[in-house]
Amino acid sequence: MRPPLPWIATLLAVVYLVRPLTPPGPLRMLTGMWSPLLVAVAFTLLERRPWRESLNLGPGTPRAYGVAVAGAALVAFLTAVMGLATGHLQATGGHPDPLQVAATFGVWVGGALGEELGWRGYLHVRLEGRRLAPLWVGLTWSAWHLRTVWEKGGSAWRGAIFVAGLLVGSWWLFRLTQWSGSALPATLFHGTWNTLRNTIRLDDKAGAMDGWLWSDAPALTDTEGAFGLVALALMTAVTLNAASR
Repeated sequence: MRPPLPWIATLLAVVYLVRPLTPPGPLRMLTGMWSPLLVAVAFTLLERRPWRESLNLGPGTPRAYGVAVAGAALVAFLTAVMGLATGHLQATGGHPDPLQVAATFGVWVGGALGEELGWRGYLHVRLEGRRLAPLWVGLTWSAWHLRTVWEKGGSAWRGAIFVAGLLVGSWWLFRLTQWSGSALPATLFHGTWNTLRNTIRLDDKAGAMDGWLWSDAPALTDTEGAFGLVALALMTAVTLNAASR
């Protein structure tokens, strides 16, 4: 099956042309993080395909959801270990507020749903069976996500590490989605990843003391930085090697 280039082009047009024209608020959020799902819904209506099939809305399995949470937690753990071992991470002596963690998790899972029903839903279904399907998903995900790097004023080096992480992660998430028969476990992985990143403080908020850890080099210790890329690559390599046997 050919890559759905009209869907990809429409999605990027929404993010880079329409979104900047929308006022701050819910509409900008919809044309941002939820744009993959919105465009997928529009194309599903045009194609007149069943929703469950088009958006990969199978129920998944309990084991797949467990693997999703464990995968995100493993990358966070390995990233933290590397940061602590190199001295770039220090314990703050504090901890995130449990209610804040729960609220953050709810927000991120909701946001991840808008993304993943595009990446591991609509796009996955239309690329399944292609040898380089995960690469197509990763490239589209990266092109869509580069806006956040520009908006935050990130360096080219940070952008390259971030994109490399998306490409590597696409292979692991593609296997998870194939195995589970659903985009929903990938949604849980994505939401868990972002929650752990923000609450443990494996993110780019240098100096923030509201998590368990503090970093003097977020470009390294971020789960979307160099150490996170190494941890994700290790997990992906082990998974793909096991799956090939």
